[in-house]
Amino acid sequence: MTLRVNNSVSVLDNTSEYRPLNIPIQNGHTDIVKLLYDMNSNFDICNMNEVTALYIASYFGYSSIVSALLEKNPNVDLCSKNGCSPLFKASQCGHTDTVKLLLERNPSVDLCDINGFSPLLIASQNGFTDIVRLLLEYNSNVELRNIDGNSPILLASQYGHTGIVKLLLERNSSVDICDINGYSPLLSACQNGFSDIVSPLLLASQYEHTDKVRSKSEMNPIVGFSLLPPLRASLKDRRMQFRVEWNPCFDLFRINGLRSLLEISQNSHNDIVRLLIERIPPIGQCFKNGCSPLLVASYTGNTNIVSEVTVREKPSVNLSNPDGLSALLESNEKGHTDIVRLLLKRNSKVELFAINGLKSLLAACDYGFTDVAKLLVEVKPNVDLWNMYGASLLILASQNGHIDIKNPNIDLCTSDGTSPLLLASQNGHIDIVRLLLERKPNVNICSADGRSPLLIASQNGFVDIVRILLERSPDVNLCNNKGCSPLLLASHNGNVDIVMLLLERNPNVDQCDNNGTSSLLIASQNGHIDIVRLLLEKNSNVDLCTFNGLSPLLVASQEGHIDIVKLLLERKPNVDLCESNGGYSSLLRACEFGFTDIVNLLLKRKPNVDICNIHGISPLMLASQNGHIDIVAVRENPNVNICSSDGCSPLNMASQNGFVDIVRILLERSPDVNLCNNKGCFPLLLASHNGNVDISSFIASQNGFVDIVRILLERSPDVNLCNNEGFTALISSCLINKLSIVQLLIKFQPNINAQTYDGGNALYHSAFKGNVEITQLLLENNANCNIRIHSKQSITETISNHPNLTLDKVKQILFDSLVKQGASNIKDYFTRKSVAYAFDVVAGSSPLHIACFIGWNDVVSCLLDHHANINLTKKMAPHHYFMHVK
Repeated sequence: MTLRVNNSVSVLDNTSEYRPLNIPIQNGHTDIVKLLYDMNSNFDICNMNEVTALYIASYFGYSSIVSALLEKNPNVDLCSKNGCSPLFKASQCGHTDTVKLLLERNPSVDLCDINGFSPLLIASQNGFTDIVRLLLEYNSNVELRNIDGNSPILLASQYGHTGIVKLLLERNSSVDICDINGYSPLLSACQNGFSDIVSPLLLASQYEHTDKVRSKSEMNPIVGFSLLPPLRASLKDRRMQFRVEWNPCFDLFRINGLRSLLEISQNSHNDIVRLLIERIPPIGQCFKNGCSPLLVASYTGNTNIVSEVTVREKPSVNLSNPDGLSALLESNEKGHTDIVRLLLKRNSKVELFAINGLKSLLAACDYGFTDVAKLLVEVKPNVDLWNMYGASLLILASQNGHIDIKNPNIDLCTSDGTSPLLLASQNGHIDIVRLLLERKPNVNICSADGRSPLLIASQNGFVDIVRILLERSPDVNLCNNKGCSPLLLASHNGNVDIVMLLLERNPNVDQCDNNGTSSLLIASQNGHIDIVRLLLEKNSNVDLCTFNGLSPLLVASQEGHIDIVKLLLERKPNVDLCESNGGYSSLLRACEFGFTDIVNLLLKRKPNVDICNIHGISPLMLASQNGHIDIVAVRENPNVNICSSDGCSPLNMASQNGFVDIVRILLERSPDVNLCNNKGCFPLLLASHNGNVDISSFIASQNGFVDIVRILLERSPDVNLCNNEGFTALISSCLINKLSIVQLLIKFQPNINAQTYDGGNALYHSAFKGNVEITQLLLENNANCNIRIHSKQSITETISNHPNLTLDKVKQILFDSLVKQGASNIKDYFTRKSVAYAFDVVAGSSPLHIACFIGWNDVVSCLLDHHANINLTKKMAPHHYFMHVK
């Protein structure tokens, strides 16, 4: 297309007038910027956010545009409201060439944004080495910190930018300055495992006197150790009191070095460990809060650190924090056998109590760490020790399968009522169960939650344990606190052998849990046909329902278990039983999920074919909605016009989802083709499924189902009908960019200039989508090329009276559509904008406006050829006058 420029128009003026030809000028195109340069435009004019053209060009790295703008001698230090200068933005985004151009103009290299970030600081954080080198050549301040106390070298160390760290060290950057949380460059590098950075930082560290250390510690308290949860409690309320207790010559390097080792004790950065240990003696001791690298490494299983410490220093392995947690206790509790072995070489006293009363040996038994227990048992422990939960070594042995505990008390239970027999039955330790049963325990003793040994063994599928327990004549109907019996749990899990064993003891086969679920129902639901057959042989009630009205037949039909459905139907159940929550019958569920064979089986029992759920949805509608053509084709003469509570008919749903063959079958039964739902939706029209402008459910026109549209048009529907938002079939087909549907609808002479609630029309949507063929077709049929979207005020007033829409929803929808529609540069640009910006773009726009904004050249040319008004103006926010991504 030909570009026509009005010499009186300034792209960067302070007015809010917006014309279609302004848009290409504001998109960062070098040629247009040079044209404006020749017209002596003022490039220092700011918008309401104090952003200049130079700022925008620097932000996006348009070096050619920056060069052209700099020839006009703009103010290179002019900042945005956030304090960001052009040099800052170029440094932040890594535009090296742009930084070079700006530095040649001698800007203030240490100008900071409102958060205290300088160009050097942000470039160091983002890893732009070449930019850091350039800024250092212009003597940028290497010690300048942001409001959080972060210096360039700290951020470079934190993010692993080795080259930048070396550049900053060459400028004598301080390595001991900490941020407000007490993190130094060394600590940050250690925590993240950057050994290449740790080494030069250690070489650059300088020793200082203790008094200086204490002074700096007060300014930068050592806090935020990021220790594991079990150790954090000991840090609570003590963080501001941390002081080092060792050598009076202890210095800041030592503090940071020890903190670094403490942090990486949780990780596996062994190369860094060696670097630190070589320079920081001793390390086995603790802070006042009791935390040490040895304790943390023992807890996390870092054998290398423990080995280094024990070989080098011989620390006390029983040294504990205020909660009584020692390195030895932490390591054996977690089952770190190699670490326990290393620690025991230094100290064999293992019966050290933690505050909670848990001993090392008891902890090993409790957690089942056999290898650790063998190491500890050499000190001849007392088998009668109890842990804090009242568990003896016998109970722990029963739980973990150890049968060599002598002289046990088989009647001892934990504080929650768990007996040794229950634990052994739960964990499948059949040899222990046999040993315990020889002592004639109470086989019906239950835990606090009502679990008996028989119940837990039945649940876990231990057939042999169930068999030997049944020999002791337990109560087979004994239930847990949820009302579950052994038979129900075995039926749930499909354990046929266990069910057979239990049925031999004549249990109550209709016993239900607290929700009314029977064994037959749960077996039917889970598809366990052999168990269903066994239960039916015991005359289980086929119509026994849960409290929600679920019957065995309904759940079997819902899950598609046809063989189970056959078995149940032989017992002549009530086929029209419905669940109480949703009102679904067996037939409804089978139709919903497309189980044709089950539907045919149920129809032989003469169910009510027009029975509906609580939403008024019939079996025919469910089948039509989900595309189950074989079910729809069944000749049972259902009511084809029966509608759900929201007014949707079977034809409506089939059209919406594009099921052409189902639409044909339904039309053979002469339905009402203009039947609308509660939102004005009918088969030819798009639907507003959830009351959103962004229509989430599309009927034939919206989904582009050409065959369905053609079939429906043969029935002479009203092509100008619209839904509650004003969408006609023509508008919706333009919205989804379907030329073939538009061509079909045009033949029926629809209202081509019809508008939706917000002023949207067929031509606007075709221009928005960039479809020049649809645009041309509409214009040839006398579409008004200057018709516009309603103003912001008009849309706002309309939405204020809408029952479902809100202004925020509309703005979000417009924003999402612009992001989705545009080319990659438009998408990238819009993702950085607000939803209000999208509202400003669309409101009051004509087809020419929106085509120019997005950049559809062919559509713009087509509109101009049909005499679109090029001077049609609209109000927009000032920030529309700046360049965005090319």
